[in-house]
Amino acid sequence: MKLIIEYESSWRNVFCDGSNNEPTDKNGRRFIASSQSINHSKESTYKETEVTKNTVLGILNRLIGERRKLFQIKQSDSNYFADIENCIHFKDSPTSIDNEIVYLRNSNNSTDKKSFSGVINADVPAFNSKQGKLLWGVLKLTFDEAVSYLTDKSDMTELETSPLQVIEQFELVASAKPIKYDKVAPEDKDKYIKVSNLVGKILPNSKNLNANGFSFKFFYADMLRIRMKYLEESGYDFSEIKTKKGNISGVNPSGITFKDFIKPYVSGSSKLVYGNPYLVTKPVFAPLTAQEIAEKEALGLEPKGEFLMGKALKKASGTLTIEIDVSKQRAREIKTLIENAGVLTFKVGKKSVAYIKNKSLE
Repeated sequence: MKLIIEYESSWRNVFCDGSNNEPTDKNGRRFIASSQSINHSKESTYKETEVTKNTVLGILNRLIGERRKLFQIKQSDSNYFADIENCIHFKDSPTSIDNEIVYLRNSNNSTDKKSFSGVINADVPAFNSKQGKLLWGVLKLTFDEAVSYLTDKSDMTELETSPLQVIEQFELVASAKPIKYDKVAPEDKDKYIKVSNLVGKILPNSKNLNANGFSFKFFYADMLRIRMKYLEESGYDFSEIKTKKGNISGVNPSGITFKDFIKPYVSGSSKLVYGNPYLVTKPVFAPLTAQEIAEKEALGLEPKGEFLMGKALKKASGTLTIEIDVSKQRAREIKTLIENAGVLTFKVGKKSVAYIKNKSLE
């Protein structure tokens, strides 16, 4: 038996982890198509997919009137195609493939790292008290002044500011290019390693305690925590500024996290991310899977990954041919089931429109 199916605008990307062909937990499948995920420099979640055997089995089950998911069908005793799965063959022949930018709705309730709702209140001890102004004053120090402060503890520079100005000042002092130890003179390397070790004696979890380089972003994040420690030793009270865990809200060894830093000082809350364009905007690299490597090697091709810059939603239109190598009696039975179910249109993959152009018994 042969089925010729024509389809249009079949989406050929994966937006959630896991598979439709296996059960999910109560939380469902995780959304992996956010801008941050697909543009991640180390492991982009941008994934393309093609028509597979499971796609074809899903189509055939839908054509005979099944409404259950494929994994439910396979787990049940009423799997009509179970005994003839190996007799089903297919060929996907796309006649056009397009890249289209679409806006995807993010249903994970993720929050925007750079936005907030409500009004900022700077009239709080973190900004209007003596100890608050001294705390942020460390961000006005040059690198050499900050290094001196580590040992003499004498600087009393103040900074009259607000939450957004703190973020701006931190980004300013932390914007210097990181130092790579293999790219600088030995004496400069020794200088920065000495500073890192000095900070490490005060803060053992400093991010600059590594053999590769020195980050000014990490350094000034450490300086904020050291500043509070020194001021507390001098008798200043930070009980109204610190979190329950004894930290400065939003300040961590890696820098300042905007949404966590701003949260205590706004009348509203973090803004939810409604969605994002499905587009790779950075030159991230996608390595091949083990299966893709084997397929390329079988064809005599070099198994290389690819850079994904500019990749968007992949849409395909074309023809899917399905051949079922069974007896004429079984073929007639399948043909009757399809006609009785009366399914006029269906999907090939995601979001497409498809119909049976021709079905024949051979």
